[in-house]
Amino acid sequence: MSAFDAALANLDAACQSTFGVQVTYQPTNGNPVPGVSAIKNTAVDEAMSTQTHAVLFFTAGELAKLPASPIEGDGVILESVQYSVFQVLFDGQGGCHTGLRLRP
Repeated sequence: MSAFDAALANLDAACQSTFGVQVTYQPTNGNPVPGVSAIKNTAVDEAMSTQTHAVLFFTAGELAKLPASPIEGDGVILESVQYSVFQVLFDGQGGCHTGLRLRP
């Protein structure tokens, strides 16, 4: 591992321990993955605000724990509440933002 990769991994770990929340990710096609850390975004994009109940950011390290990349229709359990992923935006650096709505 290069010095840069090690520094990035340390930064990721510090962000997760400071800002992270534990979720259970439920892929559409696969078994639930408990213990995935995500950063809950409290600032919701105006275009998404009317139907968005939460936005989570998953770092590349946390995405690696999932069996497949997040897709619309996946589920997330956050603080004992079930959500459905309706939007996935990859950031070009290996992470992604997911827009969540309450699951009916």
